Amino acid sequence: DSVNGHIFEFTVLEPATHSLVWILNNTKADIEPTLARFRELGCSTEGLERFSLYSVDVPDQIPDSALNALLDATELAGFDLAFPVWRRA
Repeated sequence: DSVNGHIFEFTVLEPATHSLVWILNNTKADIEPTLARFRELGCSTEGLERFSLYSVDVPDQIPDSALNALLDATELAGFDLAFPVWRRA
């Protein structure tokens, strides 16, 4: 990639319909209300509180508009996001 010079190649072994979001809480803010909003949307969440790292499993049935609004709100709250698996068009 143009940012860090690494070459990435991917081969799809089996198509998936779920996406995965990682959330890193580098703030002192309470992340539980944010995780609860993801769960209300239909996502599953897991966390390693000791490391302030959380994962969100996003089923493909979640409407893009609702998901994008929540992701934006999560970033605006000061949490860092990563998208290791993104299966949405």
